[in-house]
Amino acid sequence: MDVAKREKSCKANAPSPSGYSASDNLDESLLLEIFCRLPCKSAHRFKCVSKRWFSIISDSYFIQRLLLAHPQPPPFTLLFKYESNDQQKMKVLITSKEAVFRSQGFSLSFLPCFKANEKDPVNIIASCNGLLLCSSAATKACPTVYYICNPLTKQWFALPPVYHCNQEAYSGLICENEGGAKGGNGTFSINDQYKYRVVCIVRHSKTDLAVKIFSSETGIWKEIFRRYRDYYPMVYLHHQAIAYEGVLHWWSPLNRSFVTCDPYNKDGNLRFSFALNYAAMDLAFEECPGVCKGRLRLCQQLLSLTEGFSIIRVWNLEEDHDGGKWCLKHEFFLHELESEVTQLVEYARCCSVPRFRLLSVDPYDENIIYMSCLGSIVSCNMEGKTLEIVSEYPAADGNSQQSRAYPFHLPWWPTPVPSYIN
Repeated sequence: MDVAKREKSCKANAPSPSGYSASDNLDESLLLEIFCRLPCKSAHRFKCVSKRWFSIISDSYFIQRLLLAHPQPPPFTLLFKYESNDQQKMKVLITSKEAVFRSQGFSLSFLPCFKANEKDPVNIIASCNGLLLCSSAATKACPTVYYICNPLTKQWFALPPVYHCNQEAYSGLICENEGGAKGGNGTFSINDQYKYRVVCIVRHSKTDLAVKIFSSETGIWKEIFRRYRDYYPMVYLHHQAIAYEGVLHWWSPLNRSFVTCDPYNKDGNLRFSFALNYAAMDLAFEECPGVCKGRLRLCQQLLSLTEGFSIIRVWNLEEDHDGGKWCLKHEFFLHELESEVTQLVEYARCCSVPRFRLLSVDPYDENIIYMSCLGSIVSCNMEGKTLEIVSEYPAADGNSQQSRAYPFHLPWWPTPVPSYIN
């Protein structure tokens, strides 16, 4: 190309003073087809290029097309929080190897409550639909500040401070989509009109239990008080709040049922639901609730007094006109499991001390559960009776009770964080 042609080409491609670019000549339908073929994260970022691109990518029709182009389950990982081997830091391990989680942009350091120099830099509490609920450290003198954030877009919102009187609070996050759309491959949500609720259950006094509910519509906390004696099993709940059918669920080991709270009900509707049959129980020393393919699920680890080995049981809640009943889906001894890793097989066959801890169910695969075993995150295929190491971590105590796992999945289109509350 001669100099004259090269100069002409450069002038044609250079942006004009008015901000005009060559892409402005492209038909909107063509741009739509191009954007639909992009990774979701890139498409979301391209909203910043121009007002025209923002309009196209923000339109509900584009979001429908983009979701239909991704029929497979959205990316999923466990956020595993553990104490490092030098016992100086609490760290968060991302178990998934997918690029969206491994990128440098996936971090919580953007939150105001993130304290890099402290032992526990950030307090992760719950996850829901691609969002995390985190908090600052609370003391008697200082209230707790909760943050709703999207790690993918780095959007966050601070809730008004709330006092818990230095009592442990069981907290959860739930999102309700006001809109939605039907796609050819099933039902999916267009998450652009969301309501948010944060619920905290805390011992208020010797006689009262407080249920504190934050609403994104009002921007304030509402307190509901209940007699503590009516809800005494709530003194100990499983740490993870599960959002299921528009209601938050905490597993109560003492009552062998879920504590449920409907934050969209004016009085919270706090009650015990879906009790597990005592006759089918035995003595479970560890339990892990979750949701798999839209069903409540409960995993148990029990010690067989006759065999001397650990047993894993997995129950599904099968709902019917009576509310629902628990059905046993899997039951097996740990020593039945095989693995290419010899040490895992040895630990599974150890009957003196349980070496495995239940962490989480898989939200998409009914045959997979996750466990920790002395510095490793392990997936257990209950159908094939196999163990596989998913990730490893240099922990001070491989099975420390301080370690916790939070199932986290990213919707194909980022869930927005409220930037303004009335």
